[in-house]
Amino acid sequence: MDRRRLPHLRQPPRAGRACTSREPYPYPTLRLPAKDSLFDYDIDDVVIEGYQHHPGIKAPVAV
Repeated sequence: MDRRRLPHLRQPPRAGRACTSREPYPYPTLRLPAKDSLFDYDIDDVVIEGYQHHPGIKAPVAV
């Protein structure tokens, strides 16, 4: 296998280390109002509070 033709095979260790070396944020909170039936819920009822994310990890993609 010619690894020069497949640069994405060299990328995962670097991207993986960048991802796993980050300190995780606290879990977000999911809020749903009380409803009588599961079928009464609508997508607008779902509220996610306190969600945080790290900046994206740039990596080349082979097409």
